[in-house]
Amino acid sequence: MMRAPMSRMDILTESEIQNINNKSKLVKKYSELIDRESAYELLNKKIAVIEQEVSEEEQKQESKKQQNQGPSTASVVGKSVLKVLTSATFIRGAFGVLTKMFKK
Repeated sequence: MMRAPMSRMDILTESEIQNINNKSKLVKKYSELIDRESAYELLNKKIAVIEQEVSEEEQKQESKKQQNQGPSTASVVGKSVLKVLTSATFIRGAFGVLTKMFKK
């Protein structure tokens, strides 16, 4: 002999659903609606932060390059002229010209 199941094959009524939900401990925990950030939103925020840091770093490097471009042409010419004027051969030549001018 076999015993018949003690359930029914019908849709629960609204009052039966409410009765089951009121007795359940899980409904209280899982019935709360939580709108969390999705992984897509979190990744987009991280990407935006990284892109901003990269652009700031590039701007810093560009400003350093502009500062470190080297001396201007005026300072290079000035240093070259100073080097020539203080060289021994120029001084000897200048004194040679002066001595010739004073002997006459």
